Amino acid sequence: MTTSSNELATIKKLSGQDNFPVWKFQLMLIMQEKGLDSVLDGTEPKPIEQEQLDSWLRKDKGARRLIGLTVEENVINLIMAVILQMRCGRQF
Repeated sequence: MTTSSNELATIKKLSGQDNFPVWKFQLMLIMQEKGLDSVLDGTEPKPIEQEQLDSWLRKDKGARRLIGLTVEENVINLIMAVILQMRCGRQF
């Protein structure tokens, strides 16, 4: 299932906490339509067996793609900083 650029263009990019509720609602509608919401909300946990793992990873990649394409650059920078901080915290 692909998401058209027209469909994504209807979602105002996440720019901060002010538009988060509307962004989340609109993004979840697309995620549900594409069958990707289960990897986000945890109802489909990451499987161990390779057969199911491949399908889950495709869904995870699709969900991350939709999120990445619908957030402003400043928000992506914050997300990357948090990820880096979490990874560094695990190493020490």
